[in-house]
Parts: sequence; structure tokens; C-alpha cells
Amino acid sequence: MLSVDLHTHRGHFDLQARFDLPADAGVLGIVGASGSGKTTLLETIAGIVKPISGRIQFNRNTWLDTTNNTNIDLCHRNIGYVFQDDLLFEHLSVRKNLLYGAPDAAALNEIATALGIAPVLDRMPTELSGGQRRRVALGRALLREPDVVLLDEPLTGLDATTANSVLLYLRCLLGEVGKPAIYVSHSLSEINFMCDRALGLVNGHIAYDGNPLGAVTTTGCVEDRTLSELRNVYAVQSAQHVGRAGGLELQIAPSQSQSNKTPIVIRALGTAEDAMLARGCAVAARDIVLATETPANVSARNIFAARIVSIEEAQQLAVVRLDCGISLAAEVGYASLAEMKLAPGADVFAMFKASAVGLVR
Repeated sequence: MLSVDLHTHRGHFDLQARFDLPADAGVLGIVGASGSGKTTLLETIAGIVKPISGRIQFNRNTWLDTTNNTNIDLCHRNIGYVFQDDLLFEHLSVRKNLLYGAPDAAALNEIATALGIAPVLDRMPTELSGGQRRRVALGRALLREPDVVLLDEPLTGLDATTANSVLLYLRCLLGEVGKPAIYVSHSLSEINFMCDRALGLVNGHIAYDGNPLGAVTTTGCVEDRTLSELRNVYAVQSAQHVGRAGGLELQIAPSQSQSNKTPIVIRALGTAEDAMLARGCAVAARDIVLATETPANVSARNIFAARIVSIEEAQQLAVVRLDCGISLAAEVGYASLAEMKLAPGADVFAMFKASAVGLVR
């Protein structure tokens, strides 16, 4: 259990945050607009920034207690921290960067293989792409065998394809590691894919605590919706090329809540090579169309019977959260929302074209 109760002051900015993160709670997301206090919160938990008052406790270990001047240094808090800037040691090889601070080198090959950086272990950081550098930073954090993993906007500066690829690595590895993790981002797409729970920060205060998609209803938690596209990202279990006419059939693991564990099939455009290399796929929420009656004679190759789980109202669009065997988020205009009489619990059909599906290698 990580227990946090903090009041931090930086310049003219005040941050007050109080929350608990159980060991088995999965990944906690911290979402908020620029300047809301996301990085300050992580740096205070890590011990980089000293708060005015507060207490941080991990299990039975007290990292911070201002009432008795207890303040354990970062190096003794056993935290795996991935900063916005990867902060690799440019004079050290990838291998040496990964092993820096690691108590044991036994897991090096396993982590490097899982992150897809085994072929570049003997290269220097300057020879790596942005995505590879991010993976090295993540691997270095995990090889420390941390009690808690902190990730501060780890996809900053990456193109959409590379970002989706790193997202898949992160979700898989954090699930396998089974450590408490906090993931900071201004992107609702990342938080929705990575996290089981989200805190929404507004001007240094927690304004929301709950389902990641729910943060859109809290003013200031998410940046302008036109600047922050919401995507549905999925890991692909297997892919099959069914010819030029059929394209690709991507098998996606069903939600844990589903009693039927049969994979969900998403149809996409692609070649036989794409089928071999595809590890994930992404569909923008704005590309999903809803219908209240069974669609007929439509060009969309992906049509799913779905139930509305929740409707989150943003400024210009509503985000409709659906369960169709997998979790699916769709953006719907308010006129359509009213005319179709959409509400939680209603049965609908969700559809999108195969060309709307982006592949992640």
C-alpha cells in the first residue's frame, strides 16, 4: 500500500493531494492539463521536491513525515522513475545504462527482449531512435526491482505509431511486474489504455477520482478535446491475412468481465507482412459510429453489438463508453445523443471501417 498525503508549494503554485494506492490496484493514472501539478506530485512522492507538510508511507516504511522531520532520500525509496526526458547516460552503452543501479543483472536479457531492445544493447544512446530511448529508460527503471514505478509522460515527443508501440510494452510489462505504478499524462487515450483508476488534477487539487474516461467531465482535467484525440488501443493476440478482399483479421483478448473468453475479431487493412508484425491496433473514438437498429448495407467491416456503460459529457462532444466484449469509447455529438435517446444500459451497434484501424508493430 502506498499512502500519500501532501501539501507542496513551488513558487506561486500550491499542490494538495491525498490518496491511497493498494498493491493490487493496478496502474493509477494522473491526468490533468499542463501546469496542473502532475510532475510536481510525482517528484514529491519520489523525494525530489520537499513538501511544506505531509506524509508518505509505503507498506510499513515511512518515506516522509514532516511532523518528525523524516525524509528518506530518493535513492533509498526504491522507486523506478521514468522521467519526461529519458535522462540516459550518453557516455554509457545501452547495456550499461540498463544495469545502472540494478541490484542484479540476471533479468537483463529478459527485460531487453520484452522491450525489443536486445539487438541494441551494445549501441550508444545517440544511435537510438526516440522510441528505443524510451524503452531503455523504462528497462532501467524496472531492472532496479522497484517497489513503486513512477512514469512521467513517458511518450512525450514520440510519433503516434511509436507511442502506441511503447504503450503496449508498458501495459504488458507493468502487468507482469505486478508493482504499484503511477502513470502521469495529459492524454486521456494513454490513461484510458494504461490505467485501472485515474485521478484528475486541476490547479493542484484532486478534482476527480474514478474511471479514467470519467475525467473528461471534470473541467480542466483534460486539455481541449480538439487537441487531444481519444483512441482505443488494443494488444493483438494473433493476426491473419485473408487476402486482398478480406485484409486482416486481428484477434483481441476479451474484457476480463466477459464470461465468454472467445477473442474479439477486428478487421483491418494490411498485407501478409503486416499480419506477421502486428502487435496491436488503434481506433480513434471519433471514427466509431453508433446505431440503435441492426445496420444493413453499410461499408463498415467492423460491426459489434454493444451496451452503453456510461456517457461522459465534455464541452463539444460526449464520450460514450461501450462494452462489446472489449471496452470501446466513441465520440458522439449532443444532437445525435438526444435524437437517438442514448443512455447507460441501452443496447446499440458500434461500427467502424477497416481503414480506420491503425496497426501497431
